[in-house]
This record gives sequence, structure tokens and C-alpha cells, in this order.
Amino acid sequence: MNNKMNIHLALDDQAIGVCREVNQAIRRVAPSIIVFDEMSPMIPHISLAMGRAMAAAFATAIPGILERLAKAATPIRFGLRTPYLEDVRGRYVFAELEAPPEFFSLREVVRDQVVRDSLMELQNDYTPVPHITLAHVEENGSEVSAFLSTVRMPPSITAVALEYSDVGPKGTCLGSLYTVPFRRPSDR
Repeated sequence: MNNKMNIHLALDDQAIGVCREVNQAIRRVAPSIIVFDEMSPMIPHISLAMGRAMAAAFATAIPGILERLAKAATPIRFGLRTPYLEDVRGRYVFAELEAPPEFFSLREVVRDQVVRDSLMELQNDYTPVPHITLAHVEENGSEVSAFLSTVRMPPSITAVALEYSDVGPKGTCLGSLYTVPFRRPSDR
């Protein structure tokens, strides 16, 4: 097995709706390789670990890891910043997140586990700053930046599950291969 995979946080319906709205609005200004709509398999997400699945055991081991971690966690609320066109490549539209400590702890546990168990060769060439990628544009950069300065995002979004997916173009997640909801705060 040598597929590129992404282990990530799945968003609640409200957050997915916001990502779709912003993505669609950006696509009215410039074409985007990343498309969030009902017809596309691409899903907005918050990455924990991305890389090549290195063992045939990946598909059987990861569900157990996600189940164990999800049982110990509750939904995670993130502050949401105004989206912007990143300045390294000038193509990705990011909305950075204000992440609580439990996000960083969870990300570290996931990464340590998949490396320790030789399940995944991590990709480390993307920003470590928690974010949601909303689009990837290759033209009209100044128009996209001008548009983004007018976008008003909600103050926060919520991640409600752990999930893993195949990785598609430009780091997108293509559907869900396995999803485990976090326990509700009222569950013990």
C-alpha cells in the first residue's frame, strides 16, 4: 500500500456550509481547483497528519486508533480568522484557526502513533498553522485578495469527528473512508 492519506478533523454542518459558501464565492472571482459543493467529493477539513500510507495494516489499524482517540475527546471549537491568499505560492486561500490546546495534543498523538507504528510517512511540507484551505486559484490573485478582504466569517467553527480520507489534488480530502464522531460532552 502506498496511497496518500489525510487523517483530519471533520467539521459540523454549519462549518461545512460556511466553507462551501466562501468557496463558491471565490469561484465567481477566479477558477479554483478545490471545489466544495454537493457534486464534488472534496470536503473541507482540518488536517492532523498527511502522508503516504506505508503498510497494508494502515486500513485496519487506523480505525482502531481513531475509535480510541474519539472516545476520549469531545467536539473541538476553533476561532476562525478572515481568509487570505497565502503569499508563498499565491494560490491557496487559507482561513487560519485559533486552536485550543486539545487540538495540538490530539495532532501530536496522531502523528506519533502513525510514525511509531510505521503506518504512515508524514508529509511535512505544508504549514503547521491550523487552517482550512478554502480554494486554490491560479489566476486573478489581486481580485481574489480584494474579494477576501470583504468576507465576514463566523467567529468560530466546530470539529465533531475524526476521519481519514484519500488525498486528492492540491491536498484536498476526497470523501471519507472512515469517520468516528467525538463523544458528546454529556457522555461519560
